[in-house]
Amino acid sequence: ASGSLSIRDDDEDDQMYYLSVKKSTTYSGFSSLSELNPGDSISVDCYGLEGRLVAETITIQDRVYGDEKPAQLEKTLVD
Repeated sequence: ASGSLSIRDDDEDDQMYYLSVKKSTTYSGFSSLSELNPGDSISVDCYGLEGRLVAETITIQDRVYGDEKPAQLEKTLVD
């Protein structure tokens, strides 16, 4: 429900930012941090609080793997 997120800003010479994610953070295009994959493109509205950045809204822009899920592997029994 809450945690942290590290992001790289491709527009700012690959600057890294570390954000706190709270229970009050809202998501657009997905429902939780667990749905994000490394390489997904997101935009974040955030604010500063006690020297750290806090994510207010996280919006998915583009998925690195698309919306499809990987095909399930077929189980086989080997003697």
